[in-house]
Amino acid sequence: MKIMANILFIEKSDAYINYLQHFIALKDLNIQPIFTKSAESALLFLETCPASEFPKIICVDLQLNRMCGLQFIRIFKQKYSESFPETYIFISSHLTPEELSVSLEKEIDENRFIKKPITFDQFADKILPLVENNQKRA
Repeated sequence: MKIMANILFIEKSDAYINYLQHFIALKDLNIQPIFTKSAESALLFLETCPASEFPKIICVDLQLNRMCGLQFIRIFKQKYSESFPETYIFISSHLTPEELSVSLEKEIDENRFIKKPITFDQFADKILPLVENNQKRA
């Protein structure tokens, strides 16, 4: 099966990483997941990633250690916004889409937001349309 999209998951929880890996394998999704446990390691990965393998979608947990998810998004936008499209999914157990919109100073589409705990259906409903849209643009 051809990989439709690389997806970078920035998630500190081993439990959620295992859950997502299980879901991707179970549903036989044609995506290539890349997991990092911190914003810092995600930025290091992106700096060395060939353009052809750059993630099409970035799922970022907003409650990361040291550097929070919002800080990661701001740095990412400064470094890569002209080269790569902004396709984010925000994951949070505490913030609402409205609170996130205020923090980012722009409106966040509810389709780009996942509230923890994540269900398989919720993940599929949010991720798969983005993967398909990215495939059409490629």
